[in-house]
Amino acid sequence: MIRHGNLIEAFVQSLIHIQYKIVPDRYWFYKYIIRKEPSLPCIFDLAISFAGPSSMIDYYICEKVVAKKKCGWIHFDVSQINIDKRVIERLYKKFEKIFIVSETGKEIFDEKFPQFADKTELFHNVVLQEQILSMADKAPTFNDHFDGKRILTVGRLSEEKGQRFAIDALKILLNKGYKVKWYFVGEGNHRNSCELLAEEYGIRENAVFLGTQTNPYGFMKNCDVYVQPSRHEGFCITLAEALCFDNPIVATNFTGAQEQLQNRQNGVVVGMSARNISDGVIKALEMELADGFQEKSINDLFKLLELIK
Repeated sequence: MIRHGNLIEAFVQSLIHIQYKIVPDRYWFYKYIIRKEPSLPCIFDLAISFAGPSSMIDYYICEKVVAKKKCGWIHFDVSQINIDKRVIERLYKKFEKIFIVSETGKEIFDEKFPQFADKTELFHNVVLQEQILSMADKAPTFNDHFDGKRILTVGRLSEEKGQRFAIDALKILLNKGYKVKWYFVGEGNHRNSCELLAEEYGIRENAVFLGTQTNPYGFMKNCDVYVQPSRHEGFCITLAEALCFDNPIVATNFTGAQEQLQNRQNGVVVGMSARNISDGVIKALEMELADGFQEKSINDLFKLLELIK
């Protein structure tokens, strides 16, 4: 702003930034940033602040959208991410309901914000099994003619998704003599570090980075084991998608993992370490096929219809 000669704007934003540092409350920062953004020219029956807690989205829904009813939708473990507690306390009192995507996530939120406990309700992410199975039949899949066991992880390549755990676990499996390759679908700022780690371990040929796939379900369908090595989640959508298929599944013990795999015969929840993950993969490889996917989350959509009523 200074370079462009906008000195007054630069001065005001500097003051707001200093105020936030003194009193950790970004409400006035958001108010100033989107002050010129017009409210939408209609009245909605229901407005949802999706992918919360996200202070900017929450502020926009609460202050810039006119709706008969408003609700929040928490997708994260609030103990594991940096949240602006004061903004949440100020804005969430305006929500009719606060939906949270896992039972454990709800317990954590209720403990952190007990004043909203009477508003919170479990609402799983919706996964449409029939659509996913149909897409899997049309999707690309493995074509490297590998005759060992294929392990798959899908997700953004980032610290919280835990792919470095997976590289360490792959090294352990190879050292134990298992003939495996680990395939990673997704992109992110940790791809380079993961590739370098695999090279450092001398296992680069066994760590396959497939990049972004608009339809990853062919890989999910045809892998031997699906692994979700995340450090933290709210309700892991890629794990929910993997549950549509019969393959054995291994997940670290992030928020919602036990809940998602509790009825899965060939699902294993392990501790957050490479050793635990490798042991889980070995156990999963010995398991029988699952009984099948149990679709429950679609019924949660009726909660939104009830809100509108």
